[in-house]
Amino acid sequence: MAALYDKDWFIEKVTDIDDTDNEVEVSFMQKKNLYQWPRNPDVIWIEKDDVLCTVNAPTETGKSKRMFRITDADEAIIIEKFLAGQ
Repeated sequence: MAALYDKDWFIEKVTDIDDTDNEVEVSFMQKKNLYQWPRNPDVIWIEKDDVLCTVNAPTETGKSKRMFRITDADEAIIIEKFLAGQ
């Protein structure tokens, strides 16, 4: 999934859902040229409204398989939704 946090968007996975408070617990990936899971998990609760969209699972890339890439189509959808909310 892609979600808003601190005035930017990030790729994340949902780890828990709290329907009572309308929140989801997410674990964010680090955004560089590619994406990677941080050494120390970046897990927080965000409002469901901050989830921009669902994306295809990022694909492993590189020899170490620790870096990930999202599709150009997914990135275009994320950016469109991100800009529409500004």
